[in-house]
Amino acid sequence: MTLNTRLSLPWLLLVVAFTASCARSPETPIVVADGGGTGEIGISGTETDGGENMSSREDLIRPGDGIVIRITITDVPQANVEDRVDDYGNITLPMIGDIFAEGKTTAKLEEDIREIFIQEGYYKNPQVTVILTKDRFFYIEGEIRASGGQLVYTSGITLMRAIAMAGSWTDWADKKNVIVTRGDQRMVVDCTKIEKDPSLDIEIQPGDKIRVPRRWFS
Repeated sequence: MTLNTRLSLPWLLLVVAFTASCARSPETPIVVADGGGTGEIGISGTETDGGENMSSREDLIRPGDGIVIRITITDVPQANVEDRVDDYGNITLPMIGDIFAEGKTTAKLEEDIREIFIQEGYYKNPQVTVILTKDRFFYIEGEIRASGGQLVYTSGITLMRAIAMAGSWTDWADKKNVIVTRGDQRMVVDCTKIEKDPSLDIEIQPGDKIRVPRRWFS
């Protein structure tokens, strides 16, 4: 996290004090959704058969998103806080601590931050602006020909397209058990079915983690 150098000394002291005591939440258990990859990952961790789903909206904040939070208070120099949404869906702010951001719009997160500042008595009327940084990412690893890792997300990327971006399969890739993790939801996808019927392909979202396991037998 980086802070605007124009922050007042009391603010900086609070930032240092909080950072020293900050601790992350324990890992959330993963829910496994069985199936052949015929739909989107639903909120409950199971597949859905299409339609609008809150977990697939591109305007929602996701793990891995970079965020700039601009805080403006009368007679106080403007403060900019930069952070990235962690794997648990949180961002960290001075004085406040961890705030759950995943699944919210920027407008909702602005409202939540403002209310916390007021309720905790830090400021009477702060103006809060939340800005998503330009690049959003997804992640891929395992039996792929390229090095994988973090790849830039663009709208409309599907699972098969993501694998192609990572150099396609190795000879030992287990295409029947490709794992897509989205937050605390996990889906095991049989990509051999998608190869036969591309309409079964699923759309990848920012922050998704794709793992192609190794096939031990031919």
